[in-house]
Amino acid sequence: MNLFEETRPLKIIHPIGGERVIAALFPSPDGLYFFDVGWYDPYGMNGNCIHFIEGEIEGDSPWIIKNNNEKTKIEVIKENDPLMNVALGWRKYMDTVKLKKSLHDIWFDTLTIGEREKISKWEKENKISS
Repeated sequence: MNLFEETRPLKIIHPIGGERVIAALFPSPDGLYFFDVGWYDPYGMNGNCIHFIEGEIEGDSPWIIKNNNEKTKIEVIKENDPLMNVALGWRKYMDTVKLKKSLHDIWFDTLTIGEREKISKWEKENKISS
């Protein structure tokens, strides 16, 4: 399955950042961007919650992103994984939130002008809808 079409809860296993739930995920020509759980905090206490992982995405659940000597893994969260409670709790919370913009637009607003231009061009070339 295409990583960006996966609807089950996902986690990322990063060599530096460890394991964490992915709240949202967006493709990029050079890798992917993901939101941590807790990214939506109306009080502005969310810190650094949007991350970029550079590299080519390989595989099919789990997905591997290779960048030089580092490997980042993304996989579906299993029912018995303690992170499943975090993922389901976050989804339940977000169901109660009324966002003024789409997640894609919120993410896009965080990018530099150069990143926006590059990603917009890439999305059009690859017929990726936002």
